[in-house]
Amino acid sequence: MKRFFSFILIIQAILLFSETSVGENKFIKFNSNQDSIALYRNANFFEREVIYPEKKGGYIYKTTSSDTILAFASLSDSLIELYTVKRKNDKHIYLYLADNYSFFGMNSKAKENYIKSFESNKNEFSSYDKLIEFYSEKESDSLSIVMDAYLAKNPANINVLYKNAGIRRNMNLDYSDLIKQALPLQDTSFTYFEVLLTALYEIKDIDARTAKDAVDYATMHFFSSEDFMFVLYYVMDNYSYDKFDSNLAGKLSEKLSSVINDEVKYYISSYMIDNSYKNEEALSSMKSLVGSEIYPDYGEYILYSIAKSYLHAKEIDSAYAYAKKASDEFAPAGYDFHEMKFEICMAANDTINALDSGIKLLTYDRKNKEMFEKVVALSNSNAKSVDRKIDDYLEKESGNELFADAVLISLDDTEKKFSMYKNKVVLIDFFATWCGPCKMEIKDLVEMKKEYSKEKKISFIAVSSEDDAELIKEFTKDMSFDFDIYYNGGALMDRESIKGVPTLYLIDKKGVVRYTRVGYSEENDKYLRTRIDYLLKK
Repeated sequence: MKRFFSFILIIQAILLFSETSVGENKFIKFNSNQDSIALYRNANFFEREVIYPEKKGGYIYKTTSSDTILAFASLSDSLIELYTVKRKNDKHIYLYLADNYSFFGMNSKAKENYIKSFESNKNEFSSYDKLIEFYSEKESDSLSIVMDAYLAKNPANINVLYKNAGIRRNMNLDYSDLIKQALPLQDTSFTYFEVLLTALYEIKDIDARTAKDAVDYATMHFFSSEDFMFVLYYVMDNYSYDKFDSNLAGKLSEKLSSVINDEVKYYISSYMIDNSYKNEEALSSMKSLVGSEIYPDYGEYILYSIAKSYLHAKEIDSAYAYAKKASDEFAPAGYDFHEMKFEICMAANDTINALDSGIKLLTYDRKNKEMFEKVVALSNSNAKSVDRKIDDYLEKESGNELFADAVLISLDDTEKKFSMYKNKVVLIDFFATWCGPCKMEIKDLVEMKKEYSKEKKISFIAVSSEDDAELIKEFTKDMSFDFDIYYNGGALMDRESIKGVPTLYLIDKKGVVRYTRVGYSEENDKYLRTRIDYLLKK
């Protein structure tokens, strides 16, 4: 190990090129036979300044207070001169030097300075990040050795742990031990926040206590980060429906008076409204988002939350007005919205809209006898008439795009065509082994498949974009996931423009995509059952 580090720290006896040091506000003078040359400041290679020689010949440049590294090169980017500007405690100088040498193809000098940068700035992620990326691109055969060597030398360095974990993940190797090793190293760096998010979303065996501590720490230290919303995603998925944490809610509510971005404000307010916590305060915060920059994307959910808050307060007229505004502007189709709208319309004696929401609720859960009887009573008709209305709605909302045949690769590397499922209803689950919501959905789908075990006209299949069959085999074994499973499905997902997982496709017996769902939701099982049953009887 020591011999290895001695080797990578060797400075060649004969340097092919060396930088020159110069002070601030000093003149740099040099000669060149170039008619004009390019100047790059610091490590900004996206902007270059073209300079010309003086009338008397030669080039002159006066340094400024913002200059750290000045690279003078030909217009074809051959390095001519490299200057460092003297400044006390400039922690970026080695990194800038390394980036410059790398840009100009001087790899030994680049490596030398990346190492110096990390050794002098071990608390900065960028230094180690650039060093390992250099090895990934220039000396990939040495990458694993270098990573292991730095990890052995820096076992409690969060930057080393997180970067090594990321590289392992990209290589489809297990990285959970590195994230678990990094979790106790609490600090307020962005790198540690990324460690928290990785632990919450990607480490499958993280225990509930550790996850709770991670959420609490993120809430205390990272609420102003743009990515804090991902902590709230996790909180809402894991706390909103099963349990309510008043301590966490109290910490979150305090943040509403801080300077936070609108998405974080939305998720904090939504969490409070969902749990009837400080309803008036959360309502005021949510109403401030109407017409905000996030309104075009979040408007449906903002209006839903406002209506729900007014419903909690038993202010039916206001709840009705915002539910109607949501319907008029966004036409929501979700179960939660129509459940709330049904309750509001019933309280407001709006039979027509209550009936409309009631029918839509039954398309999520057709076997809900209580709701079915309420809809029959509202419609002044019989059960058969209501059944026809449900079928009509299901047909009206279904898609009609043919799912073109595709070659699927099973985990034993056998190629199979999708057309083998002809004349069957097919549920396709596009998933990934690292995806937390995918795991939640898979548990629901496994139970659903059992309910259709005697039905011969339906097939459940799963497709992953990942190309490591052994990884997927282990994952499916751990999850008791017994679908027809295929991997290396990236091309198919690209063809279908699938941007995220989980994504579900429900395809009818003629090969037509009738329904799609993106993302995990607790109502997915009822939603899918109703539509599966409808397609099976067609």
